[in-house]
Amino acid sequence: MKLFLNQFDIPFQVDDSVFINQPLTYWTDNNAKVVPHFSGVIKSIEVIINPKSRFIRKKGEQNTLVVDMVRYEILPHSQFNPFGQVEIFDQVESGSKLFATEQALLNDSATNPSVYHAKGEALNITTSL
Repeated sequence: MKLFLNQFDIPFQVDDSVFINQPLTYWTDNNAKVVPHFSGVIKSIEVIINPKSRFIRKKGEQNTLVVDMVRYEILPHSQFNPFGQVEIFDQVESGSKLFATEQALLNDSATNPSVYHAKGEALNITTSL
C-alpha cells in the first residue's frame, strides 16, 4: 500500500521572527493587558494530519493522508512579557495567522488565498508500508 501526503508549503521556518494576527494577554505593572496582534520567534512547527484520513477502511493500493493544520510554538518578543511560549494553530485551507512583517499583517484581508497552497507542480511524498 502507498500513502500520499497532500502537497502544501509552510512559508516559515524555526527561528523566523513573525507577526501574529491573534490577541495576546500579558502582564505588565501588575495589570493584565491585551494586544490585538503581537510578534515573536517560531520555536517549533508541527503538521497535523486530519484524523479522518488516518484511518484506512477500504481496500486499495493507495490512500492520501490530509495535512489540514499547522501548529506553531512561538516565543513572543520580550515587550509582551508572556508566560512562556504560545501555541498558534493555522488551518491549511483557511490561511495563516502568521506574517513576515507587521505591514503584511495590517494589509491582510480575508480575500487572500491560503499561504499553504502548493506552488508549481503538485508532487506527493510517498511512503510504503
